Amino acid sequence: FFRRYEKSAEKNKITNVLSGYRVGRNLPLSKVDELFERYNGDSDVAALYERLRPLVETIGATIVFEPIKSGAIGGYSLQHNRISLNHDILTSNLFSTQDKAGVIVHEMLHAVTKYAVRTKELINQGRETGVKLPDNVLNAAQELIDIYEIIKDNEIFNNRKTSSGRDYGVKNVYEMIAELSTPEFREKLDRVQIGNHSALNWIKRILMKF
Repeated sequence: FFRRYEKSAEKNKITNVLSGYRVGRNLPLSKVDELFERYNGDSDVAALYERLRPLVETIGATIVFEPIKSGAIGGYSLQHNRISLNHDILTSNLFSTQDKAGVIVHEMLHAVTKYAVRTKELINQGRETGVKLPDNVLNAAQELIDIYEIIKDNEIFNNRKTSSGRDYGVKNVYEMIAELSTPEFREKLDRVQIGNHSALNWIKRILMKF
């Protein structure tokens, strides 16, 4: 009974935050802040959120709560610069509140890294981007590309549970950064040594440059 009561109370709190919000419309960042604060209890994830939040605002990414037919928890469209969060899942009791906080950060990471890294890749190819990002963001994006190239083939990331046999975080540079919201992937990154620091330490240092 008490567990059901606690879950119901938590859902009511989230419903209150979203009061007046119409599913499918852009969700103000102030509302995202409230949801994240209610969900999160991990200091590392909180630090990532604090770094990413102003960057999401800078690149002008929109955030929308909506049903997602594929059943995915969330997603980011670089083409539309739009973060989608599955309204049905994030307002249900299917996942823990900490998992929900991780989803928000995961998709913010998708947005910022895809936007910045893709911009840097276009610049490296000598192509027009039509996007003006600060030099520190573009330099950091290049460093992330470099780190990914160093770690992508490391045996630590072998994973028999995935169809590819590799951790999702080494699929590409975008997923490497996005998977920082996953404790298991952070632990593996911490075991990869690059010079005097772990890969995780290097990535944290790079993110501080954004």
